Amino acid sequence: MTAVVDDATTPAGATVERLLDAAEMLFAERGIDAVSVRAINAAAGANVAAVHYHFGSKDALVEAVLRRRMDALGARRLAMIDALPDGRTPEPRAVVEALVVPLAELSADPGGPGRAYVRVLATLQSGDDGRRRLGTAFAPQFAPFDAALARALPSLADPVRHFRLGLVGGLVVSTLADPEAAAASLGLDPAAHDAVVNALVDTVTGALAAPVTTKKGTRR
Repeated sequence: MTAVVDDATTPAGATVERLLDAAEMLFAERGIDAVSVRAINAAAGANVAAVHYHFGSKDALVEAVLRRRMDALGARRLAMIDALPDGRTPEPRAVVEALVVPLAELSADPGGPGRAYVRVLATLQSGDDGRRRLGTAFAPQFAPFDAALARALPSLADPVRHFRLGLVGGLVVSTLADPEAAAASLGLDPAAHDAVVNALVDTVTGALAAPVTTKKGTRR
């Protein structure tokens, strides 16, 4: 079944938005598998058939939650990539900021919908199906970001760069899903969001730019 699409100003569109808001909140709080369609309909103040009418299935609703904020997130990242200087090698840290900062902006308000969205991304990292969904959703952003990182770190072979990207991508999402915990680990005030973001950018930059050890134990 194809999801029913309506502008948010129509009654059907308003119901869709309430369902997306409710699903995002519940997925963030409990994890996707622990949330029933019945619970989503109830939290949205919708009838018992609303999710299936508007989306067709819970899986389709998960995809819609994932897509809803992804376009704006991707556009912000690509704008930062496009702003890198032409004609010279970009600083690795500037490239990493394009990965981290837009997601950090979403997660800044502990009670806001952006934080809930980042927590949903974090829950999707825990299983093969969730990682597949994330990979598909992030695919349009990956190529330009990877190209910029290759320019910034030309000595890294493609497989090494991609391996490291896979590791740090999970780190970025899990940290920004609970930045207050990261602040506590750093001995900072829980509200020191900018300091957490800077520490995260430093860490990711260091991980991506680390020297590569060869089989003989030498580093390059």
